[in-house]
Amino acid sequence: LYVSEFYGIGVCEVDSQTPPHLLNIYPNPFAHITNIRFMIHDSQYRIGNPELRIYDATGRLVKSFDHESCIMDHGSAISWHGDDNAGRELPSGVYFLKFKAGSYCVTEKLLLIR
Repeated sequence: LYVSEFYGIGVCEVDSQTPPHLLNIYPNPFAHITNIRFMIHDSQYRIGNPELRIYDATGRLVKSFDHESCIMDHGSAISWHGDDNAGRELPSGVYFLKFKAGSYCVTEKLLLIR
């Protein structure tokens, strides 16, 4: 596994040992709310403390969703209202969602339109 940090967002390459996964973000682009669903499909693989973090285009962390539950052959869902960690409404723009669970990580682009 190779992980390289760039502007705090993270660029991840995942090898073939990574379990099957699903990360679904909808709607995207969004105006008021977007739903983030994630799932691991391999019942033999356990993930502790998955992390979902959202960064602005400059790489600044604006929102984090951390979980203490374990995922095993099921998924979780989170809704994001386009706000920061202090509850302030963020402006329109491009944001990046970084999902990390165990040795797996992926970054997806989000478009917030106000």
